Amino acid sequence: MTASCDAAILLSEQVKETEQRILDFLYPQAHTVDLADLREPALLDELKALQRSASEFENGSQKAQVSSPETSCTKLTAKRT
Repeated sequence: MTASCDAAILLSEQVKETEQRILDFLYPQAHTVDLADLREPALLDELKALQRSASEFENGSQKAQVSSPETSCTKLTAKRT
């Protein structure tokens, strides 16, 4: 697996985690603060970190040269779904 593929998978997982935190914030199941939210960084900090990660990934993927449109990363992510 290529480094850009690993970065894409990591970025995807970060997006999913942040999305869940946003949904939990907008539509809380309970009206108390979860202990995990006290230990983890604030949601805005997490969004900023996600934005930096996406920017770094975009800059890295622009530098990488792909030999064919059907890369091993595409094949790998298709298998994961």
